[in-house]
Amino acid sequence: MKIERRAELKEVDVADIVPGIQVREHPDEELEALAASIKEFGIVQPITVRRRGEKYEIIAGERRWRAAKKAGLKKIPAIIQAFDDTESALASLIENVHRKDLNEVEKARGVSEIYMRHGIDIEEARKYLETLVAAKRQKLDRELTSEEWNFKKIADKIGLRYEDQLYYIRIAKELTEEEKERIVEMELGKGKVEAIVSISEPEKRKVLIEIAKETPTRELEKIAKIVREEVPEPLKEAVLRREIAPEIADAIKDAPVETIPKLIKDVKALRLEPKEAEELKKAYIAGTVMELIEERIREISVKTLEEEEEERRRNEIMEKLKELHANLDAHTYLLGALERIRCPICGSGSENFGWKCHNLSVKEAIERIKKEIDDVEREEERKHARR
Repeated sequence: MKIERRAELKEVDVADIVPGIQVREHPDEELEALAASIKEFGIVQPITVRRRGEKYEIIAGERRWRAAKKAGLKKIPAIIQAFDDTESALASLIENVHRKDLNEVEKARGVSEIYMRHGIDIEEARKYLETLVAAKRQKLDRELTSEEWNFKKIADKIGLRYEDQLYYIRIAKELTEEEKERIVEMELGKGKVEAIVSISEPEKRKVLIEIAKETPTRELEKIAKIVREEVPEPLKEAVLRREIAPEIADAIKDAPVETIPKLIKDVKALRLEPKEAEELKKAYIAGTVMELIEERIREISVKTLEEEEEERRRNEIMEKLKELHANLDAHTYLLGALERIRCPICGSGSENFGWKCHNLSVKEAIERIKKEIDDVEREEERKHARR
């Protein structure tokens, strides 16, 4: 028979409250921000506690309680539940693993702690969860055993997908403490951690962790996939060192093992795309690789010559524009000086100063230079638009 528990809501002295199970530390800056909010608006959501002698032990809401103390509150609202030690610990852990501010490692510790408090070690939890995932996907060709049904009841209480629980259990079981610390330090999200935990080889996993911060999640997943597959080791190492893209590795992974090192070298040197890399692989198998490589080299050479010619032309344009602007600056300066010059005898102005070779005044010369600059820039814009 199920016993109904009555919960009581009341104001409790902050000094009479003690912390319960703690999944994470609370940085001072987090508490300061929450304390400021509580000081202004009060505690919106009551904490959950249970009686423990003369005190109240926190089941859920320790962060709110600590911030309330910082804010100087004497009493806070609390829901008092009648839980025993086991129920209190489990309720606290379950509440914690659903918090959005926990990192992946903290959630993994929380989930594994729940199972251990039920007498289930991490390896057993992993096996049970793999069975539940298979059953959920209709890939289990038998009924669940009584032990598996009992485990399922606990898993369902946690309130996370079986796949997510399995992921957290794998973090707790398979990653070293050093790897967990690095993941927390780098603030890696779930997608990246999933890719990391999918790698069973410690050395390769370590490399993946180090490139994870700067690698987009989707790219990291593709790299992890190549590392997990049964492909030649040189290919895995080239992908982990970021020498070739995982798409390239996927295109050439079924090439003869003895050709892989040369294939990697040629793919890098020829700057091939995945489809081109696959053609190169086929050429290696067919024995026509030299013809394909020579053709690609010719393409690169032509492209390189075109790029060199374009660079030379651009440099010439820039030099011409620099010369025109310098000439414009000089004429503008000269015009300013001429406007101040007067004949020392009659006091007449300098309007008659100019270029005798083409009968241009300084003002006319300035207009001609400006027009030439505009013509050069417009022509360059037209060429760029055509490209």
